[in-house]
Parts: sequence; C-alpha cells; structure tokens
Amino acid sequence: MNRLILLLLSFGLLMVSCKEEFDCDGINRNIGDECIDGTEEIGQVGLNCECVTGNVQTTVDLNNSAIISFDISHNSSLEFFITAAPEGFTAFVNPLSDVQIIADPMLGYPFALEMGSRISEISFWSVDSNNLVLGNSVEFGGNFNGAGEKYLGFRVLDNDSIYYGWLSIDVSDDNSSVFIDRYRINYNSGEFIRAGED
Repeated sequence: MNRLILLLLSFGLLMVSCKEEFDCDGINRNIGDECIDGTEEIGQVGLNCECVTGNVQTTVDLNNSAIISFDISHNSSLEFFITAAPEGFTAFVNPLSDVQIIADPMLGYPFALEMGSRISEISFWSVDSNNLVLGNSVEFGGNFNGAGEKYLGFRVLDNDSIYYGWLSIDVSDDNSSVFIDRYRINYNSGEFIRAGED
C-alpha cells in the first residue's frame, strides 16, 4: 500500500491525506516526503528507508479551510477554519471522532505546546469535543494566537491502537489566519512522541 498525499484545492479547501504504510520507491515519492536512513541523506529515496509524510505548509483564513486526514481510520482528521466574530475573528480546530487533542480540562482550549513537550497517555485529552478554540478576541480566549509557532498535540484512536502525534501551527495575533506547517505521527501504537521531533 502506498503512502499518499492528496492536495485538493477547490472551493477554498485543502485536504492532505496520509497512509500509514509507504513504499520508498522513487516512483511513489510524494510532495513533503522525507526519506530518513543511516545510509541515505534526508530527502533522498532508497530501498531501506523510512519515509515520513507531513509537510503541509498552507494558510487557513476566512475563505480557506483545511482538512488534515491521517487515513489511520475513517474519522481520523482535523479540520481548521476561521469565522468572523463581533470583535474580530475566531480560529478553530475540529477533530473528527477518532482524534483527540491535548486541551485544558476546564476551558477546553487546546494547549500550545513547546518543542520537546511529551505527548502520551498522561496528557489531558479532549473527549467528544469539536470546534475547539485556538484563538479569539475574548480575553484568555485560546492559547495559540500571537504565540508564534507552537505545537498541537493529538492522538488517533483506531480500535485497540492509539497513535500519538503533533502538528505545528502559527495563529496570527488577530486570529485571522492559521499557518499549518507540518505534522508527525508515531506509528508504533501506544508509544509517545515529543512535539517538534520526528
């Protein structure tokens, strides 16, 4: 089975799809793949390598939303979108039912993680939550706006397996845009990952 990146730009929507397995054959190499091996240079494709897909590099605004689909299960996606609010803008992330996000257990706002933060079973996970606020004009409304590049910790639930990952985003001061840079997933079920690290 090939790992696939699907970039679909229509009606202001970007969709990125990523299969768990990937054939490190040059013919099947896709945009954003990195081939990492002790004998290979990063970015080159060889036979015994690990290919990591996850370089998104897109901007979400009022006219453009984005769906990041991990293709681990049917509902393993994150949707990012912006809405106009009475006093500015609100930036949201909406996890589908098989994805949970590290979030404040009281307010429900996703935590803006620093590089190296551990993402594992001991984190605070959103449960049955959607339209989580990354930032808005309300005081203390979100943790990402104006903070620069930070990391959104997530996990994907697939039957008895749990896969931990992170996604780097940068929300503007006024919440009018979200720059989504890249993501990584640890495909070893139950094994932690650190934000910003492969």
